[in-house]
Amino acid sequence: MIAVNRTGTSRDTAFPGHSMVIDPLGRILLETNDDEDIYYAEIDLQLVDEVRQQIPVMTDQRLDLY
Repeated sequence: MIAVNRTGTSRDTAFPGHSMVIDPLGRILLETNDDEDIYYAEIDLQLVDEVRQQIPVMTDQRLDLY
């Protein structure tokens, strides 16, 4: 999972940053701070495929609803 968050301020709203990349097992691969920057993370696609086979969440997908 990749969760991206804005950082800085706009008008009266403060945005905290702290974007994250988390692997399918819940391990944090990257956590940023509140600095504006470019970050990189390596994602193990084989692990993603293995977890998808072990936890087949897409079988609950209801394509008839959308």
